[in-house]
Amino acid sequence: MAKRAGPARKMRIVFPHEKPPVVAVAEFDFEYAPKTCTAVWNYLESLGGSFTGETVHAMFAGRELAISDFNVPGSAPLENSTVTPAPGEILYMHFPAGVERAFPQEIKELAIFYGPDSRIFVPMGWVPGNICARVTENLERLAAVANRVRFEGVKRIRFELVK
Repeated sequence: MAKRAGPARKMRIVFPHEKPPVVAVAEFDFEYAPKTCTAVWNYLESLGGSFTGETVHAMFAGRELAISDFNVPGSAPLENSTVTPAPGEILYMHFPAGVERAFPQEIKELAIFYGPDSRIFVPMGWVPGNICARVTENLERLAAVANRVRFEGVKRIRFELVK
């Protein structure tokens, strides 16, 4: 496997309202998902280097946090895709408007998978997502907060580019 030159490009994932705030770090995978990583990186840069939104727990996918208002312009082609993400993988998914009866609007989603046995299976069937990053630091604390989202509901989340 060829090694990419230069330093790794990373982002922090922050749960700002936790006491103390929970911070994890993820590394982008430009080698295997260059178009998706570029789109996500450029979107964050266009917002001044950070995005704050809300995360909910997935209904069908297992141990997944979904950030559905992550409106990356355009859409990325399938690359480095999976339907069975591993713990720590971060996927970008795009659902065109009208693709499913329950979702008439377009959905652009960043998803963080925090535990084993996850899958991207929705009412319309298997849906691949592009693995664009992996949590490399503090997955355990992120997973503890993510698991609580299942029972406590929506939480604020922030993504910050590390430069």
